[in-house]
Amino acid sequence: MLNNMWLEKNNGKIYEKEISKADRDGLSARLRNGKISFIYRPRLKDGRQIRITLGTFPRMSLKEARERVLELAQYVADGYDPRVKVKAQQIQNLTAPTFDNLFKIWFERQCKVVGREKHWRTYELHVQKEFGAIPYQELKRATMAQFLISKAAEVPDIAKRILGDLRMCFDYHLIAGTIEGDNILTGINARSLGIVKNQRTRVLNDADIRTLYRTMRFMDMNQKNAAILELLLFYGCRGGELRHTKRDWLDFEAMTWTVPPEFHKTGKKTKKPIIRPILPEMRHLWDALLEYSDCDWLCIAMDSKTAKSQRQMSGASLQDISRQVLIAASSKKFNDANGENPDWEPWSIHDLRRTARSYWSDLGEWAVCEKMLGHKLHGEADVYDRATYTDKMAVIYRQWWGIMKALEHGDENIVPLSRKRVV
Repeated sequence: MLNNMWLEKNNGKIYEKEISKADRDGLSARLRNGKISFIYRPRLKDGRQIRITLGTFPRMSLKEARERVLELAQYVADGYDPRVKVKAQQIQNLTAPTFDNLFKIWFERQCKVVGREKHWRTYELHVQKEFGAIPYQELKRATMAQFLISKAAEVPDIAKRILGDLRMCFDYHLIAGTIEGDNILTGINARSLGIVKNQRTRVLNDADIRTLYRTMRFMDMNQKNAAILELLLFYGCRGGELRHTKRDWLDFEAMTWTVPPEFHKTGKKTKKPIIRPILPEMRHLWDALLEYSDCDWLCIAMDSKTAKSQRQMSGASLQDISRQVLIAASSKKFNDANGENPDWEPWSIHDLRRTARSYWSDLGEWAVCEKMLGHKLHGEADVYDRATYTDKMAVIYRQWWGIMKALEHGDENIVPLSRKRVV
């Protein structure tokens, strides 16, 4: 019977004749021209005896050769020719979709979220190089879990996005029949990765909003950014909803702004657009964006403070309006009554949404306020109630606009920045 000592002793040796040494279960080792090959000779159900070369020593060990024989022997016992099974497996391996194939197909067909380019960039930066060329069936749950755990420790928000996208990607291909088996990410969630969501609670108060207007009025901010900030504060909308807005989403006859389902967060579930009223007293904000834009997008990127482009404004540029422009400017340009810099706790674009909703609570019905945010109502309410509530929204928005202007003007008789002439 074969053993490792015989294999190591004879590997590389050249004899005049071919040498064959039997093992068990139809396995043998053949020594020819210094090369040892493992040979399997099973007898099929129809009486034929066939020969299959399993591999060469030492690339294949004796243990691996014996394990391979047991696999092939099962095919024989089931009535198959193992050579046909091996060939079919090789073809399947060659044509098996890679991780990259699966993600690209899912992204093009199914990823319709707002800001989808961010999801593709995350895949490129964090996942593609690591797993892109690997067939799905070669992926191991433990490997993916360790990868996600390490990402969660470094960049938890990115890890959550990766986990969500890949789980949806694999689910889609399992349903489509592209891959078989189970979703290897089933059971892995943000909590199991140790990701704890830090709930932001920042809400701008009256003094903060006054400082916001004061900063915009006296700093060198282009009118486009000023209009964007007022629209975000007024509508309490998500930044992506405004950033993706196109000209034809505005209807100045019906005085409505419509965000299609594919461009807002809950649209994938509700299949309904968000329709918000445009008030005559704040239409100038939309006019400011229209005047700056020479393309379909209303929120455009700027090549300089005065030079326009035909590119859509990026999500990072939108966030930077609060992070790098306003907050930094206020600390440099203004002092309070005591001659000190204003104590303005940092805030983000999304905090304007929370601010608007907090003020609305005293102005109208809860359900209407939730509709204004674009939230899905609890239970089956959205299924049976198809009303847009634009009239009721307008009542709340008009009161909110009055509050905003009162905070902006204070005791001063000034012209809002967004109403000044665009130069």
